[in-house]
Amino acid sequence: MYRARDTRPELTRDVAIKVLLHVATDADGRRRFELEARTMGTLNHPNIVGIYDVGTHEGDLYLVEEFLDGTTLRGRLDRGALPPRKAVEYARAIAHGLAAAHAKGIVHRDLKPENVMITFDGRVKILDFGIAKLHEPENATAESLTQAFPTQIGRVLGTVAYMSPEQVRGQRVDHRSDLFSLGIVLFEMLAGVRPFTGDTPPDTQSAILTIEPRDLATGDHAIPLALERVLTRCLEKQPDQRFQSASDLAFALDATSTSSGAAAIVADNRRIGRRWGFAGAIAATLIVGAAIGWAIASSRARPAGIDRSAIHFTQTLPTVVATPSAVALSVPDPALSPDGRYLAYVAGRVRGADTVLWVRSFDAIDAKPIDGTEGAAYPFWSPDSSSVGFFAGNKLKVVSVEGTRLREVCDAPNGRGGTWSAQDVILFAAGGSVGIARVSVNGGEPSSVTTPDGATSTHRFPFFLPDGRRFLYWRQTDRGGAIMMTSLDGGTPVQLVESMAKAQFFAGHLLYLDGTTLSARSFDIDGVRPGATPIALVSNVLRSQVNGSAAFSVSSNGMLAYRTLSADTFQLSRFDRLGRRSATIGEPGPWVQMALSPNGRQLAVQRDRTAASDLWLFDLVRAVSSKFTVDGGNNGPVWAPSGSEIAFRNSRRVLNEVFRKPLVGGEAAPWRGVPSERLEDWSRDGKYLLMGQATGSIFAVPLTGAAAPIVVVPPGVADDTDESQLSPDGRWVTYNSAASGINQIYLQPFPGPGERVTVSSNGGVQAKWSGDGKALFYLSFDGTMMAVDVGGGARLDIGTPRPLFRTRLNPAANVDQYVVTADGQQFIVMEPVADSPLESLTIVTNWTALLSR
Repeated sequence: MYRARDTRPELTRDVAIKVLLHVATDADGRRRFELEARTMGTLNHPNIVGIYDVGTHEGDLYLVEEFLDGTTLRGRLDRGALPPRKAVEYARAIAHGLAAAHAKGIVHRDLKPENVMITFDGRVKILDFGIAKLHEPENATAESLTQAFPTQIGRVLGTVAYMSPEQVRGQRVDHRSDLFSLGIVLFEMLAGVRPFTGDTPPDTQSAILTIEPRDLATGDHAIPLALERVLTRCLEKQPDQRFQSASDLAFALDATSTSSGAAAIVADNRRIGRRWGFAGAIAATLIVGAAIGWAIASSRARPAGIDRSAIHFTQTLPTVVATPSAVALSVPDPALSPDGRYLAYVAGRVRGADTVLWVRSFDAIDAKPIDGTEGAAYPFWSPDSSSVGFFAGNKLKVVSVEGTRLREVCDAPNGRGGTWSAQDVILFAAGGSVGIARVSVNGGEPSSVTTPDGATSTHRFPFFLPDGRRFLYWRQTDRGGAIMMTSLDGGTPVQLVESMAKAQFFAGHLLYLDGTTLSARSFDIDGVRPGATPIALVSNVLRSQVNGSAAFSVSSNGMLAYRTLSADTFQLSRFDRLGRRSATIGEPGPWVQMALSPNGRQLAVQRDRTAASDLWLFDLVRAVSSKFTVDGGNNGPVWAPSGSEIAFRNSRRVLNEVFRKPLVGGEAAPWRGVPSERLEDWSRDGKYLLMGQATGSIFAVPLTGAAAPIVVVPPGVADDTDESQLSPDGRWVTYNSAASGINQIYLQPFPGPGERVTVSSNGGVQAKWSGDGKALFYLSFDGTMMAVDVGGGARLDIGTPRPLFRTRLNPAANVDQYVVTADGQQFIVMEPVADSPLESLTIVTNWTALLSR
């Protein structure tokens, strides 16, 4: 193995070169090495070492890999066993990497500490797929199979001490063999020794086949019983008694991770209930197979000896990327039922399908989609937890938790959040000048109960307080956002706290987002004012940057569910119109959105979604990058037409300010007089900034003189996303709207008036102009890059959309994931390094314990 430097200007990185010397006559070794290259080349995951190239030099095979600076897991284990929390962290990362490999039909077959690297910055990487097998489907043909190095009956491959029983017997193996090997690795991390040992390799093989694992108590650390049960299931002799997927194993490991004393639930009698059971002796402990159900039960009554600490675990949502309808383009809020027995959320059934309502009973293993709820958005519960309200097809609807009774309540073309009282009154965000509307659950004509103050104000996400009369709601204006309280009986609304997202009330506390931190303030609702000191509960909670939705929910039995901001990694890559990657730009990172300079030489990119977000500049000619802003909270870059400065937003405070900063010299300064809204585009003549509002309107701010902002698209028409762009000649504006039921690209005269024209067919998002104004590009719902020819003249001649190439972009992301060069021939794409992960939630039982930390 050699360390080397890739000196190509567009890459400039350290690499590792693995050389297999003098194997020209060793056909078996060559096949294995070539298989490793092909196998690893198909994988692209943060927990698997990356492969860049493979070839031969003077008869020697070589492999160019990602360079990793760290030590193997074996090197770490040479110093002794790991603490359980660290062992779980490493095992979970390995499981995620294996899940990615297994999803492509690849089985490692030689997982051991020597083949796991721990980098000095804490990343976990699986190495050496040199004897991995591409697992053939039963109906595969010879032509459809990748050339593989098959297991031969009676021939054993791998390292004896980490083999599964089926490997020892020389039988055909599948992905469950890797889970057995991971169980051995996890055991060794916890105990400092392997579970199966012998004086000779045959003795070790015999132990794997016939002996139960040695007692984990030989380790130096107390092992949670829940973790021991995970380990026991990994090490079952029969594959069908193990976990059936690496994803399931990762979830079970998540469920054993806690933030408090719950991790110390350790069995002194370590042999009680070795199998997965539900006997009374086991019911008092955290059973991984029923972690969620146990957590709910424990929030109601806890056995003696277990403290009332908050317990955290992760709930994986078995979903895929959905059609970018109104809900998919915002934050999919989780909704816990009041009694804490159910979780409702929206997602697609299959990739590219429209959203549907899913309900997960915590007494069951899987969530279930509810038929007839296509296009569902913003679920909320009945007070008795028997039904779910939601918005779909411009209607407010309710459905029973079993999915057997579904009915419409009333029209709701702009529904953004609802709440349901014990008196069967539903409040929902009706949008526009109506504000929050009231309707009986049995139907009828809605009536307004709040009135937004002007065209630049919106009211959303109502939440009933316990008396069923007073309620909270989120108000946004061009001055920022706030949580308000008022009553069905009338009266002047009272502002409680500033926030850019919704709020809920539970256990005498107001829960709301302070930036991206979920905070709580004591709140005497009769005294109206909340306490002065907020208490931070959890950080980095996912929220929409534009419409007030936020991914958290509480229930009456003390449960809290929330999603955190994604830490996904993206590679900036250049593609041609045929979808061929011609170059990569910089290193992979948590890039969020980007903008290309007018001359095409520089790329401004937002890094990170958190309050630490800043802008970076990439020089595409010189292949260098630099940090453009340094104070955090900066996002949404837009280039001046001259290319000499960049406008951007700063979200460190509730009031997002628009700043401008020159490329050379000078500091960033707030742009006085520009409303605090979404920044969309800067007209080529330099006269206007194009802005968007959470009310669904688009307006242009004149940059000279004292003229008032021009309303380009009225409230309630455009979608709540950063997707508006002016044509190069400044005569037309494109935007996205879900007014027809799905998101479509529209075009209309700028600044208006004039008739709008539909550009996309069968839905589309993220429209971009070519530099000459002769073409428009957008993403279809399956991620295909589409092109539409645009003819000039007094009336535009819009051509038929045609596909260019399939991307790996997420059409539901409300950020600029690609840019187009001026000639319309090249695309710079924010390509995900790994396939989109399964959505997941963190569940917290007895969250009020967090108030006293």
